[in-house]
Amino acid sequence: MKCNKYATYLFGIFSVLVPVCLIIDTDWSEVFGRPAGSTSLMVAGIGMIAAGGVSWIPSSPDFTRYLPRTASSRAIVGNSIGGAGIVVLPMRPDGCRHGGLRAGPGERPDPVSFLGEILPMWIAVPYLLIALVGMLLINAMSM
Repeated sequence: MKCNKYATYLFGIFSVLVPVCLIIDTDWSEVFGRPAGSTSLMVAGIGMIAAGGVSWIPSSPDFTRYLPRTASSRAIVGNSIGGAGIVVLPMRPDGCRHGGLRAGPGERPDPVSFLGEILPMWIAVPYLLIALVGMLLINAMSM
């Protein structure tokens, strides 16, 4: 739990820095100059974005069991939603936009392979390492 606390702070900081770097470096005329996609693809994309956040819901008992019984239910829910919002709201659409600008559907072997191309190395390497450590910590706690 102690390691997870610091990993969460680091990941939160980088989850704010990454979209800021990407927004600054985006060629917005290229983004808005592209033709609109189909409605079915937009609905599928929104569903995938929502599913990414919803898939973490079963993890909450893993964390809350370590909290004192006096912990406020309202604070737990607020922090969970706020913490997820830091990652899901700015980063998912940002990743979709940049992934779509750099490759067509199905052209990338994985959803994060373009990060090394568009982010400066000083942020890409620590971000991906922190994300990996965070996943290991969450999975270790879940086990």
